[in-house]
Amino acid sequence: MARSERAAREQLRLRLAAEDRSVAQIAAQMQQAFGDRPRRAWRAALGWTQWKAVQQYRTVNPDAPIDDSRLSRWENWPHGGSRPALEDLARLARAFGHGCTVLDLLDDVDHEHLPLAQQDLLRQLRAPTAPAARPARDNGAVDLTRREALGAAAATVVSWGSPPTTGRRYGAIDVARIHSTAAGFARADQKHGGGSALGQVTAYLMNDVQRMVTGVFPNESVRAAMFAAASEVAYVAGWMAFDDARHGQARRLLTTSVKLAEEASDPALAGHALRALAHQAIELEKPNDALALAEASVDGARYRTACPRERSLIGVVHARALATAGLGGASAAALLRAEKDLAAASSGDEEPSRVFFFSQASLAHETGRTLYASGDLNGAETALTRSVELRGKEFVRTHAVTLGYLGEIQAARGHLDRAGATWSTALDATSGVRSGRVRDMAATVRQVLQPVRSTSEFADLDQRAAAYLATA
Repeated sequence: MARSERAAREQLRLRLAAEDRSVAQIAAQMQQAFGDRPRRAWRAALGWTQWKAVQQYRTVNPDAPIDDSRLSRWENWPHGGSRPALEDLARLARAFGHGCTVLDLLDDVDHEHLPLAQQDLLRQLRAPTAPAARPARDNGAVDLTRREALGAAAATVVSWGSPPTTGRRYGAIDVARIHSTAAGFARADQKHGGGSALGQVTAYLMNDVQRMVTGVFPNESVRAAMFAAASEVAYVAGWMAFDDARHGQARRLLTTSVKLAEEASDPALAGHALRALAHQAIELEKPNDALALAEASVDGARYRTACPRERSLIGVVHARALATAGLGGASAAALLRAEKDLAAASSGDEEPSRVFFFSQASLAHETGRTLYASGDLNGAETALTRSVELRGKEFVRTHAVTLGYLGEIQAARGHLDRAGATWSTALDATSGVRSGRVRDMAATVRQVLQPVRSTSEFADLDQRAAAYLATA
């Protein structure tokens, strides 16, 4: 590649990174600007040389062969080069991190050159999940059958302290597959809400992942990696359950994630799941529990071994827990540290895929919620407005939730017209979203508008909120 083209790529990457674009967004721009194949575009978006990509691939896939020449052939295909197997793409996505999945590394041109069976498989993976009947909300009092089934399964998972001496063998390829699947479910959650695929991810955890965790491994390193991968799936399932207001199920799954991470000796991953438990406790208005969980999430190695982006994520939820507990001064200091941690993150960092969603927009969202808990409505509105302005289009569910909170603050400050416009935009984003938090937003809209819902100005908005609640 000519030096001028390399410089142009790097200049584009740095400009987009400065705008807080995600790696996926930068990769899409690389494809558009330079005609890159998706594999090449992702590497360019990270600012990696082929040598760097090969080293990272070997680090996360120690049993899989790779060299510069093979990577180059994968990047050039189908215009020359050679077709990578789906297993190779799963490993490559794991090496790239940042939420990358197999689907991100293939475009329509690639699909045309795949075997028909693989085209059908990937078409099914791409297709949105058909919504099931709306489940009853679960605030901890779940039905006995599901309680027993999930509780027994979780207890089984966390009690697997050592692998059996006989049984199917699993290796780094299988670990990479689990990570790629977890990343796919996480992206579905961000776009379609936790209720969109909760049943699928839970079944995957309790069947496929459980079977692999109880298998035989070539060494202790692969065993630990398998437990960490299982922890990530349990985390995604738990977060999706939380988002869909199935709180008893969410607590069990997130607790399972913590224990699996501890079994894998991965303190940063354990801290990530503890942060989710703290977030849930905040939403359920349990400030003491929230603070204890948030303190645990940033304790010792859980914070120290996390990458800067993840430090910022667990740190800002810690700040919010402090504010909810009435500790405003400590909360302000924690917010400042979270801002500094995210400022220290760069697109070239080696980050786990679980933090792909956390950006300046996410930090602004949590900052707004923290300031709201501290009683600073003006600061909260400013922060949430910034979050809305920065949020990427792929984060549909979170965008709707942020707009809902922003409208609630505007209404509380006496600006009902502005709140109505904000809520209207939020409801525009709810098509196809199955989320308990979005349902709560729609219910809040109806509650606040109750005194004025008969007026022509707000009647349509009230009807749209009611329509969403009837079908979500």
